[in-house]
Amino acid sequence: MDATFRLRWLIVLLMVPVVAGCYSFIGRYGEPFYDGTDPAYFEKLIDRAFTPESLGHDFTCNLAGDKELNVRDERPEFLGQCLASPVVLRFAWLSDVQLRQKEVKLFDDNMSLSMDTVIPSFEHNPVQEDYDWAVYASLIAAINQLNRTKDTPIDFTIHTGDSIDAGSIEEIYQFVYITNHLNTPWLNVVGNHDISIFGNYKERLGYTRQAGVNFYPVGNFSNYLMMHGKYRMFAGFGPHLLPVPIGEGHSPSEDGKSEGDRYKIPPTFYHGFDSNTVGVPKPPSRDIFQVQNVPGYYAFDIDVTPVPIRVIALNSAKADSWGAEGEIKEAQRIWLQKMVDSAPGRLLLIFSHHRPLDFDGKTMGTLHQKRSGAMVFFTGHTHEHHVRHYDDRNGQAFYELNTGSILEYPQLGRLIEIRGTRGGPMCLVSRSLWSSHLDQNHDIPAESLDHTLQDCREKRMEYRSTLSKAARCGHSGALKDYRDKNKILWGKPQPFEEALKEANIVLPIRYNP
Repeated sequence: MDATFRLRWLIVLLMVPVVAGCYSFIGRYGEPFYDGTDPAYFEKLIDRAFTPESLGHDFTCNLAGDKELNVRDERPEFLGQCLASPVVLRFAWLSDVQLRQKEVKLFDDNMSLSMDTVIPSFEHNPVQEDYDWAVYASLIAAINQLNRTKDTPIDFTIHTGDSIDAGSIEEIYQFVYITNHLNTPWLNVVGNHDISIFGNYKERLGYTRQAGVNFYPVGNFSNYLMMHGKYRMFAGFGPHLLPVPIGEGHSPSEDGKSEGDRYKIPPTFYHGFDSNTVGVPKPPSRDIFQVQNVPGYYAFDIDVTPVPIRVIALNSAKADSWGAEGEIKEAQRIWLQKMVDSAPGRLLLIFSHHRPLDFDGKTMGTLHQKRSGAMVFFTGHTHEHHVRHYDDRNGQAFYELNTGSILEYPQLGRLIEIRGTRGGPMCLVSRSLWSSHLDQNHDIPAESLDHTLQDCREKRMEYRSTLSKAARCGHSGALKDYRDKNKILWGKPQPFEEALKEANIVLPIRYNP
């Protein structure tokens, strides 16, 4: 990390012992999300959100067009050949949703604001936080519409970490319940916010004993995994009564085959975390799957032509120390080495929350080792869109695609296509994906934007009832946050034009079986 980052963390570490003083860590609560005492309030709200009346009659999924694609290849014929090639695999990609229980603060409102000037992640526009669930649901609806389109069936959707923000049980419950409305199989990857308070602090600091809400115990990884289960195993909120959201997901049928055998990924009861099926003759049963023995990283094979694929999902979150940086511990690195060594001739698609830049030399050596198949790395964490080419070292180079956060403007997802033919060129096409609720009109006058945000605050319960209104509120809050953060000295967001350029790309895949 650069000197500026180290200085900011030094300031944080100096402030924490002074302010902490006591065991209480999270405090001061505002208006709660839930309406009255109805435990099914959120479920009813989300179920209604996906109805045509709530989505709006003009709802559409938008994709970047061919003219917006930036080609990372100097051959003039490359783009035409790529787009004319058949699709081998197509998946939707989201990252850093970071659903926020807005009444949770770091110590209190003032301290949370003060810490945000050091690390711009604790505070966001209040309207953005109040309607973040709607923005996410709108993107899920967009992916569903795309998957129903004849020309763009999607094999799976993957989220590359930081599903939650502060670390409460309400956040992970909302994330899983919303995502279960996908009409594709979906997979998740572990991020630092998924196991640490605000993505930086460990569970042992504790929560305030005066809290009026129940918290998901961040750092209890078994609980986090259990929340991804297909079946509702407990009822209510509490550390011993984790509510597993209802949702079919993509799971085995009675004969062990996937529903309709349509999708290319293996069956999963826990959205990927039980998908370590490399070398396993049968998929794991929910009866024998024990989350306390699962490390949070997994791999599986997709046998498609012209090139077989191995999907590898890493757990790069620190389990035993503070900080938002990523790491791959020795046991996982050895496992990764085995996954690479046992995949001759396969295209490797590796998913991680953190970027390879965070990894140590041994892990990078594993990624750079000589292999017969190509490799593409997909990451999140930075809340920006980047493409990086890691130069050839010890055998083979690879590309990394780094995607932005759904929490922050412009709130884009991605559609990824692997294209190619046997014996011909292969390529990867990445297009930005957004819903018609998220119009990306960043030229809205300040006065008009402020008026919209005021309406969103004053008509909170009314606007919740219609996803088209709620998602636009969340998007407007994210735009306001984007503008405000452009005024600060550090932690400025990525320029809008740069984000689009880096999100819409075409890359060559050097596949030499």
